[in-house]
Amino acid sequence: MFRILNGTENARYMEIAKQSVQDLVAKARIKDGPVKWTMLSNECDLKVYKGEGHGTTANSDIHCATMETVGHLDEVMRLYRTDTTEQAKEYVQRFSRALVDTITLYTILPRHPDRPNNCIQIKWFVAKSPFDGLVTKRDFCLLESDLEFEVNGKRAWVRAYKSVDLACVPDLRQTLNLIRGYQYDMGHVFIESDRPGYLDMTYLADMDVKGIVPDWANDQAVIQWCRNLSDIDRFLREDRLSGSPFLRPDQLCPLSMRKRCYLCQKRFGPLRKKSNCAKCGEVLCHKCNKVWQVKVNGTTAMVKCCFPCSLKGSSVAIGVGAGPSKGHLVRNANEGEDVITLHSDPASPQWGAESTFDGSASHCTSDDQSNYSESMAGSYYRQVVPPYYSATPPSSSGSSGMHLNHPRYQQPRTPAWSTSSSSQKVPHSPTRNPIILE
Repeated sequence: MFRILNGTENARYMEIAKQSVQDLVAKARIKDGPVKWTMLSNECDLKVYKGEGHGTTANSDIHCATMETVGHLDEVMRLYRTDTTEQAKEYVQRFSRALVDTITLYTILPRHPDRPNNCIQIKWFVAKSPFDGLVTKRDFCLLESDLEFEVNGKRAWVRAYKSVDLACVPDLRQTLNLIRGYQYDMGHVFIESDRPGYLDMTYLADMDVKGIVPDWANDQAVIQWCRNLSDIDRFLREDRLSGSPFLRPDQLCPLSMRKRCYLCQKRFGPLRKKSNCAKCGEVLCHKCNKVWQVKVNGTTAMVKCCFPCSLKGSSVAIGVGAGPSKGHLVRNANEGEDVITLHSDPASPQWGAESTFDGSASHCTSDDQSNYSESMAGSYYRQVVPPYYSATPPSSSGSSGMHLNHPRYQQPRTPAWSTSSSSQKVPHSPTRNPIILE
């Protein structure tokens, strides 16, 4: 039977939450930590490890995934906010790779203006395996701890999970065919990297899924859950794209003016088709111009934008409020595809002859523009932070007669929506009084 927690129980869960965060941060250290790690999977930027031996108990396995991404801590904390029904629905929709359902049972530590990014709750979760249908779904009763503090002098934010037993959450195997799993230490650690503008993301799973699951199936399930780090990177980019205006169709560079991709400089042909970036308007190939799911006026739309544009436009990076993009939804008439583009009212660029991204030709050696942390992101990020540019008129290059059109970056104009949407910004906890976990 559900009941209100008393003060003693509330204080006990507060101590459990603090210890859970400390244990998670300690176990998540790949080097010089309490766990000896062996690499299980290396997927470009995403690396998945398995701990030697077993986890907290003889029946539990421990896995860890790491990834470095371009971003800021405030962007991640905004991504994980579920204070409103709309935020909760969007969170479940985005992170549905393993999550089926969730219910908040108790709030142990509510958010406070002095600690807006700290929250401790008890929740009930239902999770699925990549082999859903063959492997029974698991449910968990978890203490979820969100805390912002410092790790080795660097700003960090942790979301830690630890299983707790509640009389009001009985075993549901007979009623809902759910096997009750147990998480000893599980969650995410986000720490500001030594490189400005980067985040070190770590996902740790020390749990016993119970039931009868082969080791190979358990490893594959955990690898699938670990891939949510790649999802986080994609969601951060989509949020940045949603936070600034898009070009109108008549402002895009005509496809006929470009014979090579603006980024990779590969020549277009039957197998390398042209498309416009809805942000900068340039012409790119399909591998450099990805489709993103963005929000405009509360409506979900699929938009093609290039890799550099997905890194710019965040409120943290350029110092403006991250409000929703405004415009209208129209079909992309250039290619006849069922892809929605948006238009707003930024200044129209003037298109000239062939242009290249500043400094990009020497860096773009891979067709996959999503794997960037060790190669091109640093140079791109420094160049794409200003959110708008206009192309300079073509100028003569001497006797060769060639005309090159180089982008000229300009300081952003504060959009009209930035003042009205300032309430969407995630508050920054006072760093003068951080929570230091020894």
